[in-house]
Amino acid sequence: MKFGEIQKKVSSLYQNPGASASEYLLLAKALDDTDANNLPPYVRTIKAAFLGSYTIQGLPEIYMARGGFHNLRIQTYLAPYNQFTQESINAQSGLAAFDPEIVFVALDTPDVMDAKHLETVGRGLLEHTRAKIFFFNFMPSWQASGAHVQDMNAVLADLEKNEERIVIFDFVKFLDRIGTSNHWYTKYKELGDLRLAPAAFVPLSEELMRYAVARAGSTKKCLILDLDNTLWRGIIGEDGMAGIVPDRAVQEYIVALHEKGIILAVNSKNNAEDAREVFEHHPDMILKEHHIAAWRANWQGKERNIAEIAEELNLGTDSFVFIDDSKFEQERVKTVFPEIAILSSDLLTNFAGFYSFNITEEDMRRGAMYVEERKRKEFHGSLPSEDEFLSELGLSLVIRKCLEHDIVRVSKLTQKTNQFNVATRRYTPEEIRSRMQDDGWNIWVAEAKDRFGDYGIIGIAMVERLQDSARIDNFLLSCRILGRKVEEVFLHTIMDSACKDGAGRIIGEFIPTKKNILCESFFSDHGFGLVSSGENQYIYHWTPEGNSYMYPHFIEVMLTKL
Repeated sequence: MKFGEIQKKVSSLYQNPGASASEYLLLAKALDDTDANNLPPYVRTIKAAFLGSYTIQGLPEIYMARGGFHNLRIQTYLAPYNQFTQESINAQSGLAAFDPEIVFVALDTPDVMDAKHLETVGRGLLEHTRAKIFFFNFMPSWQASGAHVQDMNAVLADLEKNEERIVIFDFVKFLDRIGTSNHWYTKYKELGDLRLAPAAFVPLSEELMRYAVARAGSTKKCLILDLDNTLWRGIIGEDGMAGIVPDRAVQEYIVALHEKGIILAVNSKNNAEDAREVFEHHPDMILKEHHIAAWRANWQGKERNIAEIAEELNLGTDSFVFIDDSKFEQERVKTVFPEIAILSSDLLTNFAGFYSFNITEEDMRRGAMYVEERKRKEFHGSLPSEDEFLSELGLSLVIRKCLEHDIVRVSKLTQKTNQFNVATRRYTPEEIRSRMQDDGWNIWVAEAKDRFGDYGIIGIAMVERLQDSARIDNFLLSCRILGRKVEEVFLHTIMDSACKDGAGRIIGEFIPTKKNILCESFFSDHGFGLVSSGENQYIYHWTPEGNSYMYPHFIEVMLTKL
């Protein structure tokens, strides 16, 4: 069975909150058997390991199956029962050989001897894996003293504070939400030491899914909203303003997403004037038109509207979430765009796909930035020519070295940028920091702003200094700035800097993917000559002799090497 077929079945289960663990288990084997080399282009693969001091058999399989909904092919490893210590400290363990990207550690207080034991496990995982490690915090237990539980949680808090790769998952809060007495130390405890009841595995998988989404760089960027019987109860065209009831709880959650940087769009079969009237004048509307980056209220197919929204926002549809009450519309959109996460509004608050490990100031401004971009386009349309638009835009560019506070943003851009990314090399914050500390590397960032607002960091260039040349390891740009010559200004500025530092030649690499065709001729368009090519890599060289570049008059450029 192909991934797309399995994903459709998983999506059906996802929409049914009452779906059982056994239904997911039936799909897990099929997902595990899918060909990793023949996946849809929107699917990312990630490795997740599970360690437990009690039985969690079945949880990895459900996690794998639920991952299909999030466009993830998750390979899983379950450590042998209660072998968490041996698996953590042994460099030859099955865990180390699996080489996971995320590790979940579910321990119960009676199974951990003391603080030193727990710290040994944590240090072992840090030493023998490259993974992000998620420790479940400790439940109060009649089998262990309150002081022992507090000591264990204090050790975890100290590890999380001092180790960037260790994170505490609030297992206590999770159990409180789903009902501790119904899921922890139930009758299943005597059936193979299932201290956590199997009924908890499905909601727990979604809670833990956010970490796989974030680690794989698959965080969703845009929430597309239906209106009638979704954002409000009733139909505005039939019931009128007085006859509809906006859902304030859903709106509050959506506004909170916007404030974290999620882009909002409307896709509704409606008269645009009627819909806009609700946003601006209904007393129970918290969500306003100024929150919306793209607006489609019309009578054409919703799948067509989504294609137009993707083009307008310059985003891949795999970064979209679509909320609609109609099963017919859900199915129609899913048929055209299997990569889009489609939900009913009641599932939105527990959806894991918007999660990100670290939210930067630029992340929080993303939604507002796209609203600003809508204003730019409206301004563009009011002027007679492209040249006049660019001249009136007031575009300025600051190109500078990456600083400590930029690391998270830089890492995210390498993880998420696909279309204008010459090599598509993904880097973790730890890897970015390591190169910053290496005298053989320069990491450049480009920041842009204009009359409508501040774009923030929109470009990254990672340059390795060699004996008599400089190699561009990574060069990428956010698609929302493309078409304004920023990419070429950025390129020539870092090339000029490398030459002034003694490089007699610049080496560029283009590694083609299914998404970065925009970059295919980038180096050749800017004076680089192709020196070698293969199926998966093209090497270009540039020398300063005979090459000159005229900077466009409409961009003000500032280079800062500090």
